[in-house]
Amino acid sequence: LGQPDRPAPDMPVLARIQVDEASLAPPPAGEVLEPSTLVHGQGELRIRTRSKSAWTLLFLMIEITLAVLLFVYGQLRALMRSVLERQPFLPENSLRVRRVGLIVIGWSLIVPVLQLLVGVAMVDEVAVRGLILEPPWNFRLETLFLGLAILVLAEVFVQASELQADQSLTV
Repeated sequence: LGQPDRPAPDMPVLARIQVDEASLAPPPAGEVLEPSTLVHGQGELRIRTRSKSAWTLLFLMIEITLAVLLFVYGQLRALMRSVLERQPFLPENSLRVRRVGLIVIGWSLIVPVLQLLVGVAMVDEVAVRGLILEPPWNFRLETLFLGLAILVLAEVFVQASELQADQSLTV
């Protein structure tokens, strides 16, 4: 990354893209032109950069993603193990399902912020005449609702484990 004789590696960046065709052509004398929205979109760009802050944020985002996925995998694995042992309604399982729900809710709130920070770090480094880049804000409401639905399922597990405990005490 820090060697000046080698080209900087490409970094994938999510960005909203808008071509400002007015700035591509010379404006008429004394006239101020507004940016055009004829060409716009959103996609992934590959930008060559040596920005240490952008690379640090990108690697931090990747590490957080990996840690979260490993944690959720561990919770789901333990849950599946108890289901295969025919003991799905243990109190620990409701706690596991609740943890997964909280992780999904946290994920829906944290990931858009991290993507925005990486996008801001990258977009600040790029200046192309006629191209307007904005970092994306990709908050997904359905992911938040999925986390809430998982929390409801965790409460169902709590009640089911209480019913199973009552049933096991019945003679």
